[in-house]
Amino acid sequence: MQISEFSRAVRAYQMRRGISTVGPILIGVAGMLVLAPFRDQLKTFLSGGLGSAGGEVGAALLFAMPILLAFVFVIPLMLRIERRWGVHCPHCEKQLAECCGTVIASRNCPFCGKRVLEAP
Repeated sequence: MQISEFSRAVRAYQMRRGISTVGPILIGVAGMLVLAPFRDQLKTFLSGGLGSAGGEVGAALLFAMPILLAFVFVIPLMLRIERRWGVHCPHCEKQLAECCGTVIASRNCPFCGKRVLEAP
């Protein structure tokens, strides 16, 4: 693999990883903003069946549910991005995108020490 190919693959991986991290969190925040006007109504509704403290906790959990679900989706999504789009060493299969500066400078894998990039 040439340095230019490696750099392009690392940039694509990092872009996808950033989107897979920020995207679900933004969707979760948007969900919280949609539920925000109804928080007091939810608390009042839940207080009838769960009591005052139960209504407060229930409303807080329902209000936080979109962001909690977003965090639940981020981890599997990032693992999938890493498996599918990650730049791995052909010898030891370790991820090279996180240490791309070392790989470009030495042209070797920092984990196993074997050559991963061709000489120019």
